[in-house]
Amino acid sequence: MQNLELFDMPSPLTPHPSPLTSPRKLSYSSISLYKDCPQRFKFRYIDGIKEKPKSYFSFGQSVHKALEFFYRSQLAAPSLDELLRYYEANWIKEGYESPSQERLQFGEGLRIIKAFYNKHAGGWQPAFATEYSFTLKIDGVDITGKIDRIDKTQNGGLHVIDYKTGKSFAAWRPKQDDQLTLYQMACENTFGLPVEELTLYHLPSLTPMASPRHPDTLVRGFRKEILTVKTSIDKKAFDPNPVEWKCKRCDYRPICPAWTTTPAAPPKPKTELPATPLLARVDQALSQIETIKQELLDVRESLLQKNNKE
Repeated sequence: MQNLELFDMPSPLTPHPSPLTSPRKLSYSSISLYKDCPQRFKFRYIDGIKEKPKSYFSFGQSVHKALEFFYRSQLAAPSLDELLRYYEANWIKEGYESPSQERLQFGEGLRIIKAFYNKHAGGWQPAFATEYSFTLKIDGVDITGKIDRIDKTQNGGLHVIDYKTGKSFAAWRPKQDDQLTLYQMACENTFGLPVEELTLYHLPSLTPMASPRHPDTLVRGFRKEILTVKTSIDKKAFDPNPVEWKCKRCDYRPICPAWTTTPAAPPKPKTELPATPLLARVDQALSQIETIKQELLDVRESLLQKNNKE
């Protein structure tokens, strides 16, 4: 699960003086945010201007909490009734646009949890760890994160599972996902045990997509990426990266220098990071394609809901 620190209550989007000091720790989500838009990173992590709660974060965290409850016992799995009561009692309400949207998402969460229980209750085994928080020092950079679930394998190694509650993703992703690479590094560093398997579990479709341990080439590539981002942050390189279809949904747009200049002024260019390997560039392009696909699916879902109401 990606870092969920955006659940804090929103504060006014008012720019204020900042000491421009680097965050003491980075996370996968903050690194990804910097790569996507350095200016948005600055607003969030340097200036401390919080974004509005988002319904998809609330929904994801609610379902994650229920599955943590399902696996955290070391004796026996809870009953389905216990699991559903826990889900309802820990439901997060922030970020929904209307009561009807919240009811719809609550029902979708019920469907996911019931289906997950029916699929996994029979072969239930306690997890080695759930919602495991870590801090890992990588080449002098502190990286923090939280792993949804860690299981022990029959060989005595570790199996890392990361739940996803959003749209479907490409089949290649588990084999190259940087977040899974980070989790692998954290587990092997902390527990001294080999990670044998990495899984992205798409909960809406009950589809686990597994990958063997990520090779050292991916580990080295991610370490280099961390240092590149940290160096750019230390240099105070926070130029905006304006992209209309993404910026229109950004909470910071009203105060972003890319959109508060006069119409004749062109937006500032994207901060250039040092050249990355060709494979990383291909992965980035594929990720952008996947993001656009998700946008189109969101539009389609909105249109279907509108048609159903009519």
